[in-house]
Amino acid sequence: MSDVQKATMIANIRSTRPAEIAGKSDYRVLVLAPTRRDRDVTLALLQRANISPIPCQEARAAADQVRSTIGSVVMTDTAFGDPNFGELLQVLTSQPSWSDVPIVLLCRDGAPASTGFRRLDSIRNVTLLDRPTSSRTLLSSVQAALRARARQYQLRDQFEEAKERELLLRITETALREADHRKDLFLATLAHELRNPLAPIRNAAQILASPNLAPPQLQWTQKVIQRQVRHMTLLLDDLLDVARITQGKVELKKSRVVLTDIVDSAIEAAHPLIESKGHDLSIKLPRETVMFEADPLRLSQVLANLLTNAAKYTDQGGQIDLSATVERGTLEISVRDNGIGITPNSLTNIFEMFSQVDGTAMRSEGGLGIGLALVKALLELHGATIEAKSGGPGLGSEFVIKITL
Repeated sequence: MSDVQKATMIANIRSTRPAEIAGKSDYRVLVLAPTRRDRDVTLALLQRANISPIPCQEARAAADQVRSTIGSVVMTDTAFGDPNFGELLQVLTSQPSWSDVPIVLLCRDGAPASTGFRRLDSIRNVTLLDRPTSSRTLLSSVQAALRARARQYQLRDQFEEAKERELLLRITETALREADHRKDLFLATLAHELRNPLAPIRNAAQILASPNLAPPQLQWTQKVIQRQVRHMTLLLDDLLDVARITQGKVELKKSRVVLTDIVDSAIEAAHPLIESKGHDLSIKLPRETVMFEADPLRLSQVLANLLTNAAKYTDQGGQIDLSATVERGTLEISVRDNGIGITPNSLTNIFEMFSQVDGTAMRSEGGLGIGLALVKALLELHGATIEAKSGGPGLGSEFVIKITL
């Protein structure tokens, strides 16, 4: 799983969280009192106690407020006569599982037996006070309701945080499984890659042991051993480079370099493979001299790896294009081929360690799956970036490097 996919999953679960209560909005108390006298008296009492009231005269307006962030509701039994009282009840009964808005209900004697009061049977968190009641009793009830409401928000946040931690654990577990799977594939590929050169070296050693070895045979065995040892050396060098970068032991030796010198060195390194597969290499560079700060050895290694990759994953007689442009202080280098291409899924993780393009592991030139990870790491040390592009399987691929001049 790529970093982008992980970040997206975390962002998704965070976006599902209910809106946080800003400042002291959790202390806002909705006052539903149809009569002006009841409303004014209650508002004045709450304001003296530093509790922020929201006055409402109608049930519909109260329902809209409850849908937002309300700490508690204070209402009088006169609200039962509102024709839209059912809308308020519906909002109160359809709250999220964590939410249970406390209601302080002021009733006259006999109201509990009324039809309107019985409509509150579906509401659980109701504190019933007789009218008239003392200011102390009302304030005490409202403050208790607000404390209970604050606890609901705390429990909600704890629950959401627990969900996020669970998701992060699942993401980490998935990433570890993927890394373990890639490691297993890498070890199998490494064994295959190191075993391949041993067979021709062993054959060459047996021929060297012959007492009647002719000069042409001696020359042939020497070339075989040199070629295979060079192949094994390149594999081991890549492994050592990755290990050094991971441990932070690679220090760039920057100097003022010329683009054409870097390109020439990379082509020299990749030319044997390109030529052996009969590829046509096209080079298009700026006419003017392009100079910049870089480690010439490492940057040449990056381009050589990209050219070698293009040669590996392009069938015999393919086309490879190396081009560079300079625009607005940025050098852009592109290596494009008409090879096997890259699937959209592979584009997201192709620069990860031990990652290989789908379906390439069985190719004889498959490699260890560390080349592109090494390329990206070396470019990041230069403060540069690289992007992989492809139209899909069979449609070739392109790798674009961007370096700030």
